Order: sequence, then C-alpha cells, then structure tokens
Amino acid sequence: MSSKKTTVALIKYHLANSGGLEKQAYYIKKAFEMAGNSVDLISKETLQLKPNPFSFQNIHAFNTACEKHLTKNPYSHIFTMDRISCATHIRAGNGCHAAYLNRRIQFEPLHKFTFGLNPLHRTLLHLEKTAFENPFLRKLITNSHMVKQEILSRYNIPEEKITTIHNGVEWEKFAQSYSQFTPNSTYHFLFVGSGFKRKGLDLLLPALSKLSEKNWRLSIVGHDRNLPYYIKLTKKLHLQKQIHFYGKVGDTTPFYQKADCLILPTLYDPFANTTIEALAMGLTVVTSKTNGGHEILKPETGIIIDDLTSQDSLIASLQKALTRPKTLKLAKTIRNSVQSLSFENQLKELTDQCLNS
Repeated sequence: MSSKKTTVALIKYHLANSGGLEKQAYYIKKAFEMAGNSVDLISKETLQLKPNPFSFQNIHAFNTACEKHLTKNPYSHIFTMDRISCATHIRAGNGCHAAYLNRRIQFEPLHKFTFGLNPLHRTLLHLEKTAFENPFLRKLITNSHMVKQEILSRYNIPEEKITTIHNGVEWEKFAQSYSQFTPNSTYHFLFVGSGFKRKGLDLLLPALSKLSEKNWRLSIVGHDRNLPYYIKLTKKLHLQKQIHFYGKVGDTTPFYQKADCLILPTLYDPFANTTIEALAMGLTVVTSKTNGGHEILKPETGIIIDDLTSQDSLIASLQKALTRPKTLKLAKTIRNSVQSLSFENQLKELTDQCLNS
C-alpha cells in the first residue's frame, strides 16, 4: 500500500438506514481511516438535499450536488458506491444497469419499449455511461467477473482500469453458528431476497411442483409488495403445506442454521451477498449464471443452473441438491471454501487498489 496519506470523499447516496450497502460504506470508511487517511462521507443527508417527487429527479439532483461540492472541496480520491459522473474510483456493487435491463427483457419482452421511455432508466443509463467513461476515472472495481465483462462490452473503458474483487463475508462471525444444526428428516430449501420476481421466485415455485421427491420444504425470507400473488400461486401449485413465507427479518442466521440448501435462481445479481453468507454457514448453494456470486462456487460447494430459461435445467439442479443433505462434514468443507474471502481480506484488497491508483 502507498505510504502517502490521502483525503478521500466517500460517496453513498443514502446512509440513513442499516441496509447491506450502507453497512459496507461504513466498513470501507473505517478501512481507509485505519490506513491513515482522512475520509469525508458524502450523502444526500450530508448535502441536505430536499426530496423530489420522482426518483430520477433525486438521482440527478444528487449527482449535481456532488459535482458542486467536489468543485469547492478538492480530494485526492473520490470513491463512490453509486453512479456519479465525477468519481476517480468506483465500486460498481450495483452492477451494470444496461445489462440488467437486457436481462429483464429476456423474461419480460413487453418491457423492451417501456424501459426506453422510463425517465428513471434513462437517467441511470446516462449516469452509468458518464461515470464509466469519465477520463478522470482511475479505478473501477466490480464484485464479479460477470459485471466486468458486461461493462467492457458496453462502454468505452480501458480494461486495465477494471479490477474484480468479490464480496467478502464476516467469516468469523459465523464460526459458531454454522455447526449448530440438527440433521433434518425433511430436506430444507431456503430462499432469501426481496423483490421476488428479480430473484427468480416465479421460476422456482413451478419447478418445485414438478419434483418427483416430495419430502422437502421451503422457507422464503424477504419482502415483496406482491406477496398475496405468491401466496396464491403456492396454493394453485398445491405447495402451501411445504412453503412458508417469513417476510423481512433482521437476522437470517437461524434460517441458515436450519437449512440444507440456499436456492437463488436470480435473473440478475452482480453478486448476491446471500451466496457467500450461505457458504459461510455451510449450505450448498444453487444459483444462476446471472448471479455473479456463482463464480466462487466449486463442484463440492454448489450447483450452477445451466439455463435459467429452461424449467428442466432448474428442476435438474434442485434434484441434484436433494441428494446432498447438510452434514457436519459437508458443512465444514463448504464453509472453509470461503475463508480467504473474509470481509477483512476483501476490504484490504479494495483499499489497496484505490490508494495505489
């Protein structure tokens, strides 16, 4: 790491709640400071922005306010976790919006025209292009090779500016919890995530109904505004006795402890944190190629769905998972596979990459 001390502007649009990205922002701030650097957090709260009636207006106003603030207050490093036009360092944890829209069109072709008219998508696409192609950008950090390739294929940015650093996990935090489980007499699938359609629940439920093995259950943890639709769908598929909805919870650890397998057939995730959390808790993970988290799976730790558009492919992955109930031996193997991806290791790699560029 460079011995030169720097001043860092750490930009995150929203810092008022305790979500995953907000939590990461504070960890990153601490990592920069522990390296002896001065860090200022910049958010819509610190800039005292008044809310606009439409989300695209808020995003545009935040970018403009950041530009004005940074013009008056120079920093050696401008690090952002959002799409900001004037950053020197970007962590693209939200992925590539252009790729996300294309993926949605595959499953929702009617949106091909509405996406182009939606001012929110147009604003995000404009900022994304401006941010990634900014000539003053020194480093773009993606959390998966998948996202790196998506950006390279769509934007004019030198490949040497992009570094992939996979998400980290609080490995030690789960040290005791992962082994505290009782072998299940019924195989236990777990689905964790809010925004059920993007996470692939519409695909998962019909596939589960086609399994020849019936001795399983599914716990669904997360929020969706269309929850009544999914409850109705489970009844239509005659799965209401096997599937339970728990809503949004503060601590998912008890669910990981009881489960055999995390199933996440997501349409698009740059790197779903639940992937590495489940591995750190000793669960087999079944997920799609459009979850950047699939890159850390090994044959002994997870199953990658070959083709998310094929129900047969999803069914085959689920059937394979059913042959691998969780045991202490298997859980230990799975957990140890992500020890090198501890939060501390990944944060150090991120700050080193930023401070040396």
